Amino acid sequence: LCAKWCPLLQHSFDRRTLICESIARWLFPPTLPEFAGVSERHYAYRVRDRLRRVLSELKEHMKCPERLMSQGRWPEISYKAVPAACMRANAARFAAHDATRFYKYVGALADGEVKATTGALQPHEILKRAVGEGGKGKGKGKGKGKKCAIDRVIAQAQWEALVANVREAGTLEGCIAVCDVSASMGQSVAPNVSCMDVSVALSLLLAEVAEGPCARKLITFSENPKLV
Repeated sequence: LCAKWCPLLQHSFDRRTLICESIARWLFPPTLPEFAGVSERHYAYRVRDRLRRVLSELKEHMKCPERLMSQGRWPEISYKAVPAACMRANAARFAAHDATRFYKYVGALADGEVKATTGALQPHEILKRAVGEGGKGKGKGKGKGKKCAIDRVIAQAQWEALVANVREAGTLEGCIAVCDVSASMGQSVAPNVSCMDVSVALSLLLAEVAEGPCARKLITFSENPKLV
């Protein structure tokens, strides 16, 4: 996880904060024998280079999808291990550069042969992708239709995995959601995300997780609430 989330040298976050040098100095202090007798300026250069090499080796060992993509090593990507956020951002690229293997993976998802990763995805992110609002790219004709179909398969598999994970935790099976879809919920809370998106997604998730009389039910938030 350290290698996965560590900022990259000279990339945007590091250019704004210079945090990579601080991380490198903490990991490889000047008291190490390899830095004995070097000047402060030379140490600063060498310690950053050491961090770069260590991160590169770790990412290679992890088979990090972004690294493999940037190097054109598409056949080495294990789609069942691709993090959910990476899959959401790069599904179209996988289809364009490694169509045979990627469509085989999508087919396995549709048939339930493999389980999708959910990672840090929120319920509303999955739901918006399922209804065709989560993608950034634009397309036309058959290409767009095929992309939407892939998105729906992936979103469905991710949703089922999310429901299974929440159900396995065993803390919400006796709950029921009150879903607010009033006009005030149209307010944006993030780019392309409204309060209503979050409300609907969480309500649907809770309805699927619930058991007994609450199963697959929710209550509307209005002057005359209804059980639906």
